[in-house]
Amino acid sequence: MDLDRQLPNYLIHFILHRLEDTVGKNGTSTILKYSGNDRLLDNYPPRDYEMGEPIRTFTGIITALIEVYGENGFRALMRGVGVESFHIMIEELPFLLGIGEIDYESMEPKQRFITMYKFFADKMNEFFQANTVLEITDNRILDTPEECTWCIGVTTKRPVCIFTEDFYTAMAKWLEFDAVTIREIECVATGDPFCKYETIMK
Repeated sequence: MDLDRQLPNYLIHFILHRLEDTVGKNGTSTILKYSGNDRLLDNYPPRDYEMGEPIRTFTGIITALIEVYGENGFRALMRGVGVESFHIMIEELPFLLGIGEIDYESMEPKQRFITMYKFFADKMNEFFQANTVLEITDNRILDTPEECTWCIGVTTKRPVCIFTEDFYTAMAKWLEFDAVTIREIECVATGDPFCKYETIMK
């Protein structure tokens, strides 16, 4: 992974404001200092989708959170971030989910979910020049991204990329598809070669 590759400003903006809501201004400042990102103190990236901060800024913040708060603390802090991100995307970037382009209303809930999942994965591959492999059967989706910015350089005992679990869970709920379970079954942080997410559909 090229750690100098830039990310949309809003990603760092969102994470830092989410941290302020949970650990306060002082806790967020501690994480920025710990991760070597002092320059962002009182100087968060703007709330736009221009490419700005490099991936290393994001991974530094995530690593600092895990080292300072531990695995369980990190999971508690990040729980719900994926849900919030999905709903922000619905409002601000609906084209990344095929809204307005795909006739989801004509589909059954399960097909809606599979279709939106595939559409979003394709858009992310295009946007980030990445390669996410999806293996889809009648009852399961295996999602294996080539790269994961959430856990690069991190060592943990359990998978920690709960953002993706929460994001697709929120997607299923929004599409009124409740018969779904999503979990990360492999994680780079635990020593696996790739992160892998399994979605079981009923």
